[in-house]
Amino acid sequence: MDDYLPAECELQAILPTENKEEFAAKFLSAESYLHRNSITDTFFRNGYAYHIDAEDNEHGLSAVKIYFKAEFGLNDYFLTPNSEVFQSVCKDLKIKRLLAYGKNDDDGFEETLQYDNKGVFNYESRDLYPDPFFDCSLGYNEKFTDETECMG
Repeated sequence: MDDYLPAECELQAILPTENKEEFAAKFLSAESYLHRNSITDTFFRNGYAYHIDAEDNEHGLSAVKIYFKAEFGLNDYFLTPNSEVFQSVCKDLKIKRLLAYGKNDDDGFEETLQYDNKGVFNYESRDLYPDPFFDCSLGYNEKFTDETECMG
């Protein structure tokens, strides 16, 4: 299976324990991602979850942790074109708060998405800081007299 997707993402949502299974079911597995065009009951088709874990407290709340890969990033996965759907899922499942982080090394950006129970989404993205082993690598034929610089 060619399951390479460039964005590594992680998410944690705080929600009522009774809704944690339904929330986790919104994420495709690696196998269902391969057959996503035949699946009609989920809107989040631009990636798949590879690890889901939950922690419950004695007050009826759970922290659902989801590690997933995405075709591009969080914005593509949740907000474009699914922002209304995602907001509806958060409202229907009574998500108290949610925080997600994504990193796409191929396209050189990282991003974060936050949601609170007032229905507010905050999304931010920025370029990755330079990688010393990639952006300042030694050229095979590089000589001391070359004017080659890092990040050039």
